[in-house]
Amino acid sequence: MAEKEFGCLHLYCGDGKGKTTAAVGLALRALGQGKRVLFVSLMKGTPSGELKVLESLPGCRVLYGKQDARFSFQMDDRQKRETRDRQNQTLREVGKKVENGEYDMVVLDELCSALSEDLLDRDLADRLLAQCRGNVELVVTGRNPPQAYRDQADYLSEIRAVRHPYEKGLPARRGIEW
Repeated sequence: MAEKEFGCLHLYCGDGKGKTTAAVGLALRALGQGKRVLFVSLMKGTPSGELKVLESLPGCRVLYGKQDARFSFQMDDRQKRETRDRQNQTLREVGKKVENGEYDMVVLDELCSALSEDLLDRDLADRLLAQCRGNVELVVTGRNPPQAYRDQADYLSEIRAVRHPYEKGLPARRGIEW
């Protein structure tokens, strides 16, 4: 019996730098093989360098679930509600695209972080993961993934911070951290 070409769950989690970078690399690999990729950026309001490049590639679409460039700890309650509403709407849009068979791979960047900071509806996220299962290759990133996601993952990579220049006061740099 032939294996399905797509349908696994990849989870890149942990406190280290490189979760999004790993997801971008996998997206590039799929695009290089002619696959269609939907990259959904949650929790990040400003397009990073790698997403600008992805947006320019045939077969790839990037959606942003957050408009505000502030970190969640800088937001007031109204801004958090607006961010949650927008990110929930983005996931609903992704669900429609998966249902229509528009993409071979879906990346939900920072999904776990959005869930752990209550900036996304958990039931909605769970339904989308179930909908993707067996239909598209699904890549999920972020800190503090729910245990259920860890248990479901076909690929589970924990990226651990050992050292980072931020600890020495070096701010995020264009082209390196964003």
